[in-house]
Amino acid sequence: MVDQPSIRISPVQRVISRVRELHSVPRLDGSPYWTHPLRCHDFLVSRWKGVPLECQIAMLFHDTLEDIENGEVIIRETLEQPAIAHAELDIDRIIELIENVTTPQGVPKVQAIEIVERRFEARQVEPEAYLLKAVDIMDNTNDILNCVFRLPGNPDVQKHMSKSLMDKYYNYGNAMRNGLRGNRNVWNEQREAMGGVLAYVLKVVFINLCRMDEITS
Repeated sequence: MVDQPSIRISPVQRVISRVRELHSVPRLDGSPYWTHPLRCHDFLVSRWKGVPLECQIAMLFHDTLEDIENGEVIIRETLEQPAIAHAELDIDRIIELIENVTTPQGVPKVQAIEIVERRFEARQVEPEAYLLKAVDIMDNTNDILNCVFRLPGNPDVQKHMSKSLMDKYYNYGNAMRNGLRGNRNVWNEQREAMGGVLAYVLKVVFINLCRMDEITS
């Protein structure tokens, strides 16, 4: 009898399965929350050719640390499974990237948001974190705008068009712009492909915010 070759599922597919388990609560449009990190990941790999595996996984897990109890433990346990360990991932780097884009727990929300803003403005994050955060904001603002037109008058949608939320996204965007100005860690030949995607995503973010401003004015 000939042994059948074993089918090795990619680390990304295993992480996607875990993310789907962890993030099942509904989003603004009623779809499960996991649709957000999966859209972010799909955009990232479609636009940034050769995106490192660690960045892909950080994108998928980018809300797990913030939204799920014992998030870091869950992420590490997932990535240390034998079925994933063969990929020889730099787990500490993945956690660092996720921490870069995540508001810290145990801190009042307004203060936590300001901490993230300062990180990006002061270049206290990994270069790739600028793109991960920008893609996250782009997808969130895309989602809000889609819901505005699909669900006009819905109070939950209106809540997501609040001045405080708009200010948060504007402040994040401006902090990233300031941190990116002349930042040779990002704008260099080694990260040329990433830099092009980042410039495009930030442009879309501010276009979305301007459209949201027009709707609420």
